Amino acid sequence: MSEQQTEHRKTAAPPTPPEFTYTWGQHNETMEALSLGQMARRVPSALRQTARLALAVNRTAFHVLVTAQVLGGICTAAALAAISRAMVPLLTGVGVQERISAAAGPLVVAAAMTALGALASIASGSAARRLNPGMATLADLAMVDAHMDVELAAYTPPTSPSAPRRPRPDPPALPCCCRTPSASPAA
Repeated sequence: MSEQQTEHRKTAAPPTPPEFTYTWGQHNETMEALSLGQMARRVPSALRQTARLALAVNRTAFHVLVTAQVLGGICTAAALAAISRAMVPLLTGVGVQERISAAAGPLVVAAAMTALGALASIASGSAARRLNPGMATLADLAMVDAHMDVELAAYTPPTSPSAPRRPRPDPPALPCCCRTPSASPAA
């Protein structure tokens, strides 16, 4: 290797890495203009859709997940309340022995609630792991279903002379792949 080639390698700057941007395409401005209140108003609808999808996948896992989440919240609140009750004797007592013995009851309750909350978290995680693959599959199938159901006219600009003049029907609440057997129409 010549000295000139070695010098060129030392001075050549590495190429700049490509820049990746994640945008919503034509809806980017709409998403940026949404306020927190507008997004918050959409949360209940999204939670209802997610609950319907989870119920379609595995009813038992869904009920375990919801119950464990509620139990975990109750345990956390109870543990925090017990710790606040234990703080008064720990910070205001005369001797160390008296302060610790006065706070022992609330600390035991806090420890028990923390342990029960941890078990609820484990149960919740297990139920979520049982639901996740089925929900992902159903969501993918719903996307494919929705894509396949889109009429060609939906891609035609409304100003085009060949654009249809009839309104599109409302989509079903859940795509056919997500409906439970009891909710599907009788054949």
